Amino acid sequence: MAELLKTVFDASYVAVEIRQCVATAGTASEPVLQEAIRCQEAQIGTVALGRCAHGSYAASTAARLADYARLIEAVATVAHERAHWQNLAWSDDLSHLRNRRYFDQRCDELLAHCARHRVHLTILLLDLDDFKSYNDRLGHATGDALLREVAYLLTHCSRESDIVARYGGDEFAILFWDAEKARVPGSRHPSDPLAFAERFCQAIRTHSFRCLGPNSPGEVTVSGGLATFPWDGTTREELMRAADAALHEAKRTGKNRIKLATSGPNGTTALHADDAPPLDQADG
Repeated sequence: MAELLKTVFDASYVAVEIRQCVATAGTASEPVLQEAIRCQEAQIGTVALGRCAHGSYAASTAARLADYARLIEAVATVAHERAHWQNLAWSDDLSHLRNRRYFDQRCDELLAHCARHRVHLTILLLDLDDFKSYNDRLGHATGDALLREVAYLLTHCSRESDIVARYGGDEFAILFWDAEKARVPGSRHPSDPLAFAERFCQAIRTHSFRCLGPNSPGEVTVSGGLATFPWDGTTREELMRAADAALHEAKRTGKNRIKLATSGPNGTTALHADDAPPLDQADG
C-alpha cells in the first residue's frame, strides 16, 4: 500500500501505520500531509505523505488522501474481522485455549517444518484422573470450572512457543517444538516437555482449586503420555496414537503419572515405566 500511495501522489516518502504495524516507501522525511485511519470511531493509525517528489501538492491532495484513508480503513476493518472470526473458530469456548481444529492444523504444519529442518516436535496428551466423579458428585458447572482452572495452569506453565489446546472433554494436548536445536543422534525426547511436566505437576499439586474448596491442593491429579517426532511417528496420526497409548498405560499403572512412548524394534509402541516418575515425584 505504501508503494502504491507513493506512486499515486508522487510523494518522496509515504508511511502507513495501522495498529503499530508500519509500512513505508521512499526516503524518510517529516510528513507534509497526514490523515487518521479509524475503525469504529477509534483511531487505529495514520497515513502520511512526505514532500512532493516533483514540485508541490495540488490543493485537492488532502481530500484525495482522506479518500485513500477511508479505503485503508475498509480493508483494515475486513482484515480485523476476519482475524477475529478465525480466532473464534480456533478457540475453545469453555477453556479459552486453542481447540482441536487449530491443534491438528498447526501440528501438521510444524511436522513439515521439523522434517525439513531436522528439529524436535513432541506431543503431550494430558487427561484428568477420575474427572467423571467431579461431574457426578459436584455437578457439571463445577466440572467446567475445574477444566478452566486446569487450562489456566497449563497456560501459566507453558512457553510462548508451546501450543496448548483442549483436545476434547477433559483431555488437553500440548505441542512442543524447538526451532533452534537440531536432532541429536541417539537422543529421544527433548528436555523442554519434561521440564514443562515438572512445572505443571508442581503447580497442580499445590494449587487451591476455587471450585473445589480450600482443601483441594493435592486432590486433582492428571495422567499423560509423551510422543516425539520422528522416533514415535512421522505423522500427526502416528504421534497421537503413540501419545494416547502412553496415556492409557499411565492410567492402567496407577494414574497420577506421565509415560513416554518409544518405538520398539518391531514397530509397536513400547512403554517404559522408568522414563518418567509419577506426578507426585516429578519435582524430586
